[in-house]
Amino acid sequence: MEHLFVYGTLAPGKSNHHIMRPILGTWQQAAVKGVMDEMGFGLTGGYPALVFINQTTQTVQGWLFGSDDLPLHWERLDAFEGAAYQRERIMATTQTGECVSAYVYALHRKLYPLLDVSFKENWGNQ
Repeated sequence: MEHLFVYGTLAPGKSNHHIMRPILGTWQQAAVKGVMDEMGFGLTGGYPALVFINQTTQTVQGWLFGSDDLPLHWERLDAFEGAAYQRERIMATTQTGECVSAYVYALHRKLYPLLDVSFKENWGNQ
């Protein structure tokens, strides 16, 4: 089974959740380490974006979607997310404390140099 962590408009009840509806699977609340900005740090056309910064203790709350069918939809989901985002493998923690390997669409690392100075001082590959 593959997993996708969502924190923005693909989440249940959000404006683009219809993109996920054709995929059979289960949802549960989860969190990942990172920093999220509702407006995408001014780099995503106003959509939320997740950034990974070194040694952050901050967490982003969202939803973990699990499905055997996700690999059949990666191409479509990648196209929907667009060039400002990249699909990355991360560890998500469920509300029960289980750590699950999952993908997430985060701000593309090629855009990190355009982030605010406070982020530039802390970001890096993890």
